Amino acid sequence: MKRTILAGILLVAAVLCSRAQTFTEYLEQTSAGQGTVTLTQDPRLTEIVNGADIEMASDEAPKNDFSMHIGKRQRLKGYRIQVYWGSSQRVDQQKAQRVGAQVTASFPELRSYVTFSAPHWRCHVGDFATREEANEYLSKVKRISRDAIVVRSEIIQFK
Repeated sequence: MKRTILAGILLVAAVLCSRAQTFTEYLEQTSAGQGTVTLTQDPRLTEIVNGADIEMASDEAPKNDFSMHIGKRQRLKGYRIQVYWGSSQRVDQQKAQRVGAQVTASFPELRSYVTFSAPHWRCHVGDFATREEANEYLSKVKRISRDAIVVRSEIIQFK
């Protein structure tokens, strides 16, 4: 008798545990007297949050959204375009961010990098493997930032 009851309990527990609740399901569940959470996101992001391993082909990834690149990032020697160079003051940090935003608004395929290397704020854009690739964009970027120059830099490539 005790074995039958124990077997029944184990069977019910196994059935209930076979379909574990995902994190997003937990967030979206409703409880009396509490608020609700509505998630609006790319289904691939939901899979990642819930622990699924997915690979995204490079042609699927949006060119302007680097946060959606799944896979390894590789750091290489290459070139970027420096679009701003200023002093160490907060106003120069804001200018660097503003110029970077203007360039990425016009060229969404270029990523903006604002850095501080004492005593200067800098804004670089793009990840170019060769100087020729960077020079192709330089004339276009100079319409936004006349002082733009090509500089050697460590770049990021996604595999």
